[in-house]
Amino acid sequence: RRDLAELEAAGKVVRVRGAVVHPSWFQGEPTLAQKSRAAAGSKRDIAAFAAELVPSGASVMIDAGTTCLAFGRLLLPRNDITIWTHSLPLAALAQETNAAAQVV
Repeated sequence: RRDLAELEAAGKVVRVRGAVVHPSWFQGEPTLAQKSRAAAGSKRDIAAFAAELVPSGASVMIDAGTTCLAFGRLLLPRNDITIWTHSLPLAALAQETNAAAQVV
């Protein structure tokens, strides 16, 4: 198809068998550091708001992801909560900082 050939020549798409994809598709997923920098202010704001909602004695399940990591980072100094997570970066941070929160 001529329209796809033109888009490919312009570097806007890459044709693959049966489809077209954006050129960035071949670069893979961004690193954790790259994701953390994207919308960092918003992630901090969300994390701060959510951290204020966690009552004393709570058990909190924290998912993997950069916003969740920002949230968990704010909870680690608390000794009155239990954090359940499968986030390796959060678990590593808990160990490195000798977190007050119990992290499972």
